[in-house]
Amino acid sequence: MCCWPSPRPATTPATPSIRQRLEIGWPIKIIGNITVSSQPPVTGKVAGPDVYKDVVGINYKSLTYCNNDAISISEFAKFKARLQAEVGDKYPQYSPVIVNYLYDAVYVIKAMVEGSKKTDGPSVADWMEKNASSVKVVAGEMFASKTNHFMIGAAALTMAENPDKPRSDGMQKRAGC
Repeated sequence: MCCWPSPRPATTPATPSIRQRLEIGWPIKIIGNITVSSQPPVTGKVAGPDVYKDVVGINYKSLTYCNNDAISISEFAKFKARLQAEVGDKYPQYSPVIVNYLYDAVYVIKAMVEGSKKTDGPSVADWMEKNASSVKVVAGEMFASKTNHFMIGAAALTMAENPDKPRSDGMQKRAGC
């Protein structure tokens, strides 16, 4: 089994498990959480080019595509292009998926405060429980209820296959289509 180089490079939470199964010759398929899909370039740089063999990970449906979907028209593709234009040659240092989480979070908070016209937790939560689907973000439709403030409903999530091989517009292939 190979050791981590010293000093240990930056990694994602998914890196050790999907790398180590290859190191020990364990040919299992992996179904991972969103960390598998969120930073494939970092994981591949640390763990090697074959690390995503037989790996799928959860992702927002709005960040994935099916074969017949047009290139560069999704909100995420447009967001990625704006990010790239904004940061220029520093773009390879960014994870568009992670930046999008933060970008969307600001707009969700803005919508809650403007919608409720208040800033206290109970008021903005109450507004969001009633109006979540009206909040437009890159990641897809928002969802909230009295018992669930996760904000992303199950219908907004899917599995991405080959997350290390995104299409030219940054979208990952949706599993099963």
